[in-house]
Order: sequence, then structure tokens, then C-alpha cells
Amino acid sequence: MIWHSRRHSVLDTANRLGSNLMQNAKQAVMEVLRQLPDDATLEEIQHRIYLISKTRKGREDTARGRAYLNTEAKQRLDRWLES
Repeated sequence: MIWHSRRHSVLDTANRLGSNLMQNAKQAVMEVLRQLPDDATLEEIQHRIYLISKTRKGREDTARGRAYLNTEAKQRLDRWLES
């Protein structure tokens, strides 16, 4: 599958575009389309947009204090698994 060979660039793009919270969604999608090769599949395009969306949401949540440190997340998961 072509996606696996492009995974690194997909994550790089998601991180870069996800960190620019001021860029609107249409601009982000246009940037994704410009960067993708001409033979990109619809699934690759969809996946790249999905990653950018989730990266942005995660950064927004972190900025608003709606995130856990790794140690806190592990403690919460351990408590959940014990119940």
C-alpha cells in the first residue's frame, strides 16, 4: 500500500498544519492537496485530512487544559482497568 511509504510525510504535514490553529480548514485542505502527489488516492487524501483534524483538536484541547500528562493518563487507565 502506498500510504505506508508516505506515513512519515503524512505525520509531518499533520503536525505542521495542526500546529497552525489560525489557518482555516479550507486553507489546510488546499495545502494538503498541493503537497500530495498526483497519484494520491482518495483514501490517502481523506487520511491526511483526518490526521490534521485530530492534531488540531489535540493541540486545542491541550491549550485549554483538557489534556493529561502521560503519568496521569497511565494512572487513570490503571484505575479503569482495575474496576
